[in-house]
Amino acid sequence: MKNTPAQTQVQNSWTPEKVLLWAGLLVFLLITFLPLVVLLFRSISSAAGGQNELWSLMLPTGRTFILILRSLLLALMVSVTGSVIGFLVACFLWRFRSGPGYWLRWLLVPLIAIPPYIHTLSWGVISSNSIGGWVGTWWVLLMATLPIQIGLILIGLEAVDPKLIESGRINKPDIRVLRDIVLPLAGPAIMAAGGFAFLITLTDYTVPSLYLVNVYPFEIFAEFSATGDPSRAFMLSVPLLVITVLVLYFSLSNFRKAAMKGSWQERAWTVPPSFPPWFEILMGLGLLVVGGLVLVLLALPFMEIGSISEAIATISQASDEISFTFYLALLVSVLVIPVSLALAIMLNTDGKAGKLWWLPGVAPLAIPAPLIGIGLIAIWNHPSTNALYTSIWMPVMASLARFAPIAAIVMLSQLKRIDPELIEAAMVIQKNRWRTWLGIQLPMVLPGIVASMAIVFALTVGELGATLLVTPPGHSTLTIRIYNYLHYGSTENVVALSLVIVGMTVLGAIIAVLGYLFMSRRVLK
Repeated sequence: MKNTPAQTQVQNSWTPEKVLLWAGLLVFLLITFLPLVVLLFRSISSAAGGQNELWSLMLPTGRTFILILRSLLLALMVSVTGSVIGFLVACFLWRFRSGPGYWLRWLLVPLIAIPPYIHTLSWGVISSNSIGGWVGTWWVLLMATLPIQIGLILIGLEAVDPKLIESGRINKPDIRVLRDIVLPLAGPAIMAAGGFAFLITLTDYTVPSLYLVNVYPFEIFAEFSATGDPSRAFMLSVPLLVITVLVLYFSLSNFRKAAMKGSWQERAWTVPPSFPPWFEILMGLGLLVVGGLVLVLLALPFMEIGSISEAIATISQASDEISFTFYLALLVSVLVIPVSLALAIMLNTDGKAGKLWWLPGVAPLAIPAPLIGIGLIAIWNHPSTNALYTSIWMPVMASLARFAPIAAIVMLSQLKRIDPELIEAAMVIQKNRWRTWLGIQLPMVLPGIVASMAIVFALTVGELGATLLVTPPGHSTLTIRIYNYLHYGSTENVVALSLVIVGMTVLGAIIAVLGYLFMSRRVLK
């Protein structure tokens, strides 16, 4: 494969572009891994200094062993059921390249951005709180992770070479082509989808805590809340970190290859596929699940909103939290650009460099959110850094650490769509690298930048696991206010504030979709 100009710049001498690239990568490493490194050395130092009980926290026994087994079982249930339903829905969406069926796939983006606790509220209202415990936790996390599973599996299906499909259709019925050709080639994407759902479920404590279900991540949060000792929290999280990193490695080891190939503009089925009735029924059932998810989210405000005047009053009382959340999300969505773009360029590099950066590039997705917050507290909670510790920069760093890899993956998909020959031709005519970058390369990357910013904005609005620990005194995000309300009832107030969260996240997702499609057609037509 021929290197892009961005890749060539990585391999050349220390040009200004390369300096900026490595500066962005350094910032990424510091933001995402410095909290863990500090916690690691602090924990080892404490254990070596006489706190021998810290070593025992690394090996789950008794109650903690049961908790981690329960967490693994819950994550496995969500992952498997979501992968099956996701594959069926993705197969249906895969048929379409135009028309209403094509636009259905973009509905996934707003659904991905809706926080899990909103799903908890919605399904709790619909079921009149009749489902709870493990069943309720499984169902809500399944609904919360299903859109991203469908999206990742759809990427894998789209990456299958249409020529292979047409060759197989000569001698085999479509269902066997799907089973014998498509399914093995899309396997890495299906594994990645299941892996992501597994990681999200395994590291989440917000939904289980609302259903009064004890899971291992909440044990980490509770340990730090009770003792205030970052070392104990880190040692307790070591088993979870080992599991999440292994899952991330095995589920994504082949996904990079699958996502990096494929003709995204070619039609997979020159003639619409003809599947057996039983498979059509299964796809229909999968669509019913997704349709039910959408209807439940849409029905929420009409069932529990109460009077309009009370809803307006509730929203008005939370004006400080709303403005703080909006400002925080906007700041994070802007600051994530140079960091995630540098990482995306490196991931787009051929050879060992791209492979080596893939795991550290996505590894932050495997770090439990409470651990990010605890690590930031361990670094900055000192008298000399009190000004920073009590500022908005703490939740900013937490959100950047969590969502920079997601933004980088979105930008990477855009970089893969750029024809390197166009940029090389421009560089022949225009010798000034900065003018080439500003005039040619930046407009081509701009759709990915806009999509990344909007998605990170939406995700930051709904972030809870880390900001719950690091939000400065005197401030609160709207998510924290809602989370506290959920523990103490007041459903009407929760619904009113949840509509603000849904509105902000859906707005960010819509901007991501429309901005990406509009700019892609203008730049890459």
